[in-house]
Amino acid sequence: MLTKNKDNHDIYIGLFFVVSGLFLFINITSMNTHSYDALGSKVIPQLICASFAILGAALTLKTYLVNTKKEMKKGETVPNNESVRINNFSLKSSLLFLVSTVGYFMALEFNLGFILSTSIYLTLEMMILNRRKEKNKIINFVIFSVAISVAIYLIFEKFLMLMLP
Repeated sequence: MLTKNKDNHDIYIGLFFVVSGLFLFINITSMNTHSYDALGSKVIPQLICASFAILGAALTLKTYLVNTKKEMKKGETVPNNESVRINNFSLKSSLLFLVSTVGYFMALEFNLGFILSTSIYLTLEMMILNRRKEKNKIINFVIFSVAISVAIYLIFEKFLMLMLP
């Protein structure tokens, strides 16, 4: 039996990454693309999705084994009064990060476009990670996000000759 602490959170996050990684890997595999070279434009996204699934499985397995070892050592579960408190900021940031990442992949799946989707995603991530919540930095975040998105698009399209969504 699993103990009621932060480790259960890690198991759920690991399972989320396994499921989302496999789902996105299957979607990428079924996409029709034109290949300019032997690898094609599916290879890198497939590697990333496979990495999501593998790392999620590793996190889930590690957390489960650590919990099992703790229970065998103690012989009982952790009492409710010793539950671990999670920092509010880190929990909100983690959840917002997951939601924005899923939204980003969905935007790419529904052909919103690489530059627009990536610019919005990067801006949201920088706003989430900005602890000071300074309003004047949002303009800098947007400019930086658009510049990086365009640069990545040009590198892949012009130099590597790989198609992006």
